[in-house]
Amino acid sequence: MFGQLPKFFDRSFFIGFFLPAALMFAGLVGTLWSFDYISSDTRKLIAEKSTFGVALSIVIVWFISILLMALNRPFIRLLEGYGRGNPFKIFLSRRKKEFETRIAPLFTRLDEIIRARRSGGIEPDQEDDFGSKLWKAVNDYPEIIDNVLATRLGNVMRSYERYSDVVYGMEAIVLWPRLFMVIPEEARNRVREGEALFQFALNALIAGFVSLALYVIMVVITLHSDNYNGLLNALRWPFIPVISVLLGWFGWWQLPDAARERGEQSRFRSLSCYPCRSPRT
Repeated sequence: MFGQLPKFFDRSFFIGFFLPAALMFAGLVGTLWSFDYISSDTRKLIAEKSTFGVALSIVIVWFISILLMALNRPFIRLLEGYGRGNPFKIFLSRRKKEFETRIAPLFTRLDEIIRARRSGGIEPDQEDDFGSKLWKAVNDYPEIIDNVLATRLGNVMRSYERYSDVVYGMEAIVLWPRLFMVIPEEARNRVREGEALFQFALNALIAGFVSLALYVIMVVITLHSDNYNGLLNALRWPFIPVISVLLGWFGWWQLPDAARERGEQSRFRSLSCYPCRSPRT
């Protein structure tokens, strides 16, 4: 474990975990401050920007970063749509319908083109933008409807996780960890950069959600206790929920694109080679 400690201070860790943790810590402290849940001594310590206060804040943010890292996999699987009780499952039928109406015809056309080329027959007609549509389809969805998940993020990640199996007949979960150990250091750094941006988007979403949730909880508690003066004081800080919403929205909006970039870094050849084999049916 101690051999992994240097990784907790590198650039990828700072971007992917420490920076979102700092934003979360600022949101939580700001919320508690605005609702007067922080003692006068602590307020004084923060306001004076003492060395001890700064050091304590950095340690707390660092521990939040480690917590985010430990909960990384459950968060990702939740947002992908895995799990029997996952709330995102309500979107599964919609995603499958979209696959049947928009994605499956493109894969069927690709299969017909490949068969025609192999047999020397006449290729079916193609729209001018068929290539761009196919490119987007293989980035956004896996190859068969049985692999479709309930969320956009889940399908983007499933698409690049399935890529090596579709093209090479080998699961990425088996091949990639071994390949990563022998690729050049420069390539590994690019993979780490893509991973850091993905983690930043994920943890920005979590930070915004947690900060907003605490603010809403504080509002409910204040109303329940009839402390309207405290509520009025808190409402003088409208930037806290606004920034929390914007941060969460940014993470949610950016996460699929960050996942796509992450997948691009871990693919084993360009997606332009995808037609080398027809999608499995």
